[in-house]
Amino acid sequence: MDMKTIFYLFFLSTLSWGGYRLVAKFQAQSAYLGYLKNASQTDSIPLIKIELKKAMVEIERRGLTSGYTSIIWTTPNDNIGLWYKNLMLLLNQLYYFPDNSSAKEKSKMLMKIKEILIDESKDEKDNLYFPEKVYLFPHNKIVALWGAVSIMMTIIFFFLSAKKFCWYKE
Repeated sequence: MDMKTIFYLFFLSTLSWGGYRLVAKFQAQSAYLGYLKNASQTDSIPLIKIELKKAMVEIERRGLTSGYTSIIWTTPNDNIGLWYKNLMLLLNQLYYFPDNSSAKEKSKMLMKIKEILIDESKDEKDNLYFPEKVYLFPHNKIVALWGAVSIMMTIIFFFLSAKKFCWYKE
């Protein structure tokens, strides 16, 4: 195989890596992050309970109950276990929350829900709290290695095969 062919193979691998990340993010959005967002945007405790339960079923099905999304070192905002435990505690509190509670108690509970589900430090429109790159977990290390090797080898073989491209002039 010549250098140009190897370059194209690594370039295709890099594009596949990017595509995989996009598809994984979209699947997480439609599977559980969308339900969490719905729960954070509604003011009805019974609806929040329903949306949160749907999200928790999917989170458990995907095994997002413990671990870290970080690759090299662990940080508190990458802690999937803490995120999962907070969501479970919230769901348990919602199940034991009395239906006939006062408006003040409902308001306090809604504020607590918003504090757990919404990340106030984000200035973005979509400020839902979840560990960064949770959609790649548990394959985050493999995906990071795939991306690093593909990008690095694409660059190397691009320069090694630059003379074979029609636009290269000495």
